[in-house]
Amino acid sequence: LCRPSDAFMPELPEVEHARALLERHCCPPAPPKKGKGKGKGKGAKAGRKHIVKVIETDPPDQKVVQVGAFSSLAASLEQRVVERVHRKGKYLWLELNERPWVLCHLGMTGSFVVRGVKPATYKSFAVDEEAWPPRFWKVLLEFSDGTEVAYVDARRFGKVHLKQDPESEKPISDLGPDAWLELPPLEDFQALLAKKAPAIKAVLLNQAVLSGIGNWVADEVLYQARIHPETRANEL
Repeated sequence: LCRPSDAFMPELPEVEHARALLERHCCPPAPPKKGKGKGKGKGAKAGRKHIVKVIETDPPDQKVVQVGAFSSLAASLEQRVVERVHRKGKYLWLELNERPWVLCHLGMTGSFVVRGVKPATYKSFAVDEEAWPPRFWKVLLEFSDGTEVAYVDARRFGKVHLKQDPESEKPISDLGPDAWLELPPLEDFQALLAKKAPAIKAVLLNQAVLSGIGNWVADEVLYQARIHPETRANEL
């Protein structure tokens, strides 16, 4: 049902794990209750947890890190606060207190590693836990509280972009509803499938229909539903 090279590509669950990891370790603690803080402000000026240093490989891996019209990753991220970490489908992005923001796709072997935190592992590859920075690292982020985060990618199919507004720009704007967070009502989904002639697995893999589903999730969904993957969607 799937090619071996695609069998362990990060899909919605792995990307959600990465999103939660980044939000847990990169975002500042919740602000104190009114009257107990030290005043308002942005980034380092307010004493909030923020990025103090961005390090790339020398030379930078331009296949993975793509800054577009912006000057550099460091110039766009240093002294910035990671307010939230979002995900849609297989993409995640860091909402900073100033734009641009960072959009990431893990490709086939991309992952985020927090120093001192056991990394996620796959059957086909594992992140080196002994060395820091980890083998195959591309970007390191150092935070004001001592937290260190690395993006690693052995096969270099992942992407780290700078985007002014990721949610309104391609590729996010081309995605269909998130398969976990935005699943449509059953009746609407039935009506959608009734208009689709391709095989149901191909429809599920179409990120413009539902975003986040890849080979292993599609195979598992269809197995549990007892539906053959080559059944035409409009014949269900």
